[in-house]
Amino acid sequence: MRAVAPIFGRVGHIALTPEGHRYIIHVLLNGLDGPITAGGAPYNSSMPSFHRLSDDEIARILTFVGGKEMAAGGPTFTAAEIAEERKHPLSPQEVLLERQKLEQQSPLP
Repeated sequence: MRAVAPIFGRVGHIALTPEGHRYIIHVLLNGLDGPITAGGAPYNSSMPSFHRLSDDEIARILTFVGGKEMAAGGPTFTAAEIAEERKHPLSPQEVLLERQKLEQQSPLP
């Protein structure tokens, strides 16, 4: 089992749906804790929250990472979206549950 799941190659694809877009924001704002499968490999560790970053910084990071991996450009994240989601904090375990629900709808990359 690997320690850290890869970021590039997945964020943009996950964020193509409204639910996936929101989930990606939640991961950066709240962290993620527990076992996941990413890129076909199992991982069981914690990702820390990046809530200390500004809304603009988080939006820029997500837009950069999501766009870096997609030929036609990836999803765009805005500071306003981040600010809105920041109003509703989740625990890292709740973010894991959100991921599991997304996985049931459609396998995540």
